[in-house]
Amino acid sequence: MEPQNTVPAPVVPAPLLSAPLIGPISLWRYAWGKYRANWKPLTTIILLPYAATYIGLGLMAIETLPFTILGGLVMFVGVVLTMAAYVGLMDASVKLGSDVPLPHLTDQYRTGFKLFWGFVLLGIIQYAVMAGSLVLFIIPAVIVSIYTSFAFVAYVADGKKSISAFTESFAAVRGRWWKTLGRILFLVLVHIAVMLIIVGIRFLASLLFGYKFGSGPDVIVGTLLQVVVALVLIPVVILYVTKLYQSLKETRADLPTKTFKNWLVAFIVIGVLAIISLPVVMGTVIKAQLDAKAQLDAGVGLENK
Repeated sequence: MEPQNTVPAPVVPAPLLSAPLIGPISLWRYAWGKYRANWKPLTTIILLPYAATYIGLGLMAIETLPFTILGGLVMFVGVVLTMAAYVGLMDASVKLGSDVPLPHLTDQYRTGFKLFWGFVLLGIIQYAVMAGSLVLFIIPAVIVSIYTSFAFVAYVADGKKSISAFTESFAAVRGRWWKTLGRILFLVLVHIAVMLIIVGIRFLASLLFGYKFGSGPDVIVGTLLQVVVALVLIPVVILYVTKLYQSLKETRADLPTKTFKNWLVAFIVIGVLAIISLPVVMGTVIKAQLDAKAQLDAGVGLENK
């Protein structure tokens, strides 16, 4: 008699999360520590687009046609630089998370422009997804927005493009949606606290220097404070989000994403249809109002005769 094969079949374990997700306080400490150690290159990356934007606003304030056109062009350059700077900051955050030394500023912007159009495509997809999910009201939009909140980081950090970046974000968040929401809400609370501090400083400055709150000097002080805070807070937030994405990846389970991808495509189609139909609907409503007003004016004119 031949011996039977008694080797058991391999058991496929259920997907488990390998480690707890990093908490919001630890994330903030990490982001702040990395920023403090690298504040000069990180701040310089975001400073250039801010400078271009405010120079453009200053030129447009002259209120003559040549300066208005020139200011508009400079502001457009500022918008392009802003998008490249965000990509550069994400790339720098990924490098810092891997303890890789940051390259020169021009290299970070070179990376930003290299990934620029893919970043724009992700923004268009995100806009369509949000529009499509909002058609089903606010709750589906909130759910989808959290699942897709790391698509841009997945693009920069892992090279995931278009739909793959969104499914990668979903795979990282799935099973930790509420925990991810809590960590994002922590950033919202920090932002609210910082804005309240800025308002308090503006109010105290108006009392000390004798100008009205909301007057020209107060607007200048508020603008300067917001720029300074943005130069610090934007890199810190990107470091926070990048680290959160890395923690989500390290602790995620290997789960399928096909169903979410199908939903994503459906949201994109609905969103595109909604975006296309919105001008048509608005035009129809405006035309109906104008026709009604014209009929009313014609009726009043006949009565006056």
